[in-house]
Amino acid sequence: MILILLPVNYPPITSFTKHANTLSVLSTNNNYLPWFYSNYIQLWYRQDIEVMDFYMPFLHTNCPLLYTQQISRSFLPVIYPMGIIDFLINCINEGYYISLVVDEFFIPPSPEYNTEHHPHEIFIYGYDQHKKIFFIADFLQNRKYQYDSVSFRALHAAYSHVQEEDDYLESIFLYKRKVEARYDFDLVHVQNGLREYLDGTNCSNKFRMYIPPKEEGWIYGTNIYQKLKEYTESLTVNHGWGDVRLFHVLYDHKKAMSMRLEYMQQNKYVADSEMMHYMKISSEIEHQAVLIRSLILKFNVTGSHAMLERIIGKLDLIHKMERNYLEALYSSLTNNELKEIHR
Repeated sequence: MILILLPVNYPPITSFTKHANTLSVLSTNNNYLPWFYSNYIQLWYRQDIEVMDFYMPFLHTNCPLLYTQQISRSFLPVIYPMGIIDFLINCINEGYYISLVVDEFFIPPSPEYNTEHHPHEIFIYGYDQHKKIFFIADFLQNRKYQYDSVSFRALHAAYSHVQEEDDYLESIFLYKRKVEARYDFDLVHVQNGLREYLDGTNCSNKFRMYIPPKEEGWIYGTNIYQKLKEYTESLTVNHGWGDVRLFHVLYDHKKAMSMRLEYMQQNKYVADSEMMHYMKISSEIEHQAVLIRSLILKFNVTGSHAMLERIIGKLDLIHKMERNYLEALYSSLTNNELKEIHR
């Protein structure tokens, strides 16, 4: 009997699969923390489809702590004619985790099972040859990110029923940790990230040599608060269902900010008295973000406009609190850097 389970750890960010899957691998060793705390600062909001996320371009392909490979769906049969199941087993045998798009209509733990054809990214981190199952992670029961299993047969059907034009990843991604890799906490990058977040800077302009910048209809940084308010206000008119994912991203962002401050306090990047003040404010903002997420869930059950009004009020509150303390933190970091230069 062959049973292989590659190590995973429940990730600190679970807004979208690309973050949750990558961090499931990285967080099995705390050496990822300096990289994590150096990033996950900027947010973007796309107005045409009302989606918000962390701005982390090329996460699948260029994380410095991972070996990555990608293979197109159409090219796989050319280089590996034995089929998708044997391919996945052999990748796991070589220590590779896999992300690929499947039709969740065929995945029993998925909410779409036998109800709706839905191409979606799934994460595979092991298999049991005797039981003929793969170990997977995705947004499964209650749409919470969790670990489960699926039969070889179901996975084969789920993969086979996705057409190449519906494969939004455009590839099968393989990745594993670089065991000896090191990434030092990048204070300059954090300072730049804070400034860009506060100013609502379009960070995609920095990568225009690789991809066209995302400009019209894309909102960045603290400007997302106005868009979240407009979205919430639209629910009072359209009598729609509130997309919880927007507010879960907001919570994940505040959680990441609090975690970063704690790390910076432990490593003495700012005087303890100042940092404890910032941490207290950040913790309260994180708490308010939890309440906002709860309120949108309550609205989806009750339809009460009072819930929406409370959300808008709390968005105004945390926007003001966050801007004030992040400006102060940025000034503290900048002043400390100047002191170091003049020593």
